Amino acid sequence: MTEIAGASLERLIQEALAEERKLKSSFEQRAAFVISSSGGLTALLFAFSAIATGSGSFELPLLVKVLLVVAVVLFVASGLLCLKVKQPTDYEEASIAGLQRLVADERVWKADQVVGLRTASLNRVQILARFRCANAKKGEYLRWAIGAQVAALIGVALGVIAILLMPSS
Repeated sequence: MTEIAGASLERLIQEALAEERKLKSSFEQRAAFVISSSGGLTALLFAFSAIATGSGSFELPLLVKVLLVVAVVLFVASGLLCLKVKQPTDYEEASIAGLQRLVADERVWKADQVVGLRTASLNRVQILARFRCANAKKGEYLRWAIGAQVAALIGVALGVIAILLMPSS
């Protein structure tokens, strides 16, 4: 017996849904890394500031202070955006009520296999749409978080360069 086209489409839908689930996990793992690295870099920045200002004769120029403060703010913003990525999101799978209706409907149970396949496929497409929407938001937050972290690193680098280029006393 030949396979109906719906079975092939159902596999395609299942594969797309599996990819969206992997993407969700990937975003959340990357967000955890960005949170960790932003925290670590902020701690190093504070250590650097403590060492630099520990010497009684050394005063950070205003430009360097501003760059470092902006960098800290950007590191914090990056961390907060990543927390938003990791925030539990309603990826609503098949609703219990909907599944109960299907199970309770005798017509569904007695229907042709094609009807069941189509019903399952429609349900998975709805789930896929919700995953894509939620993942798009997570992806956008993650892009902004990484951008904030890169901007913070540039600020720190410029601050360090400004200190290194200062005339020595």
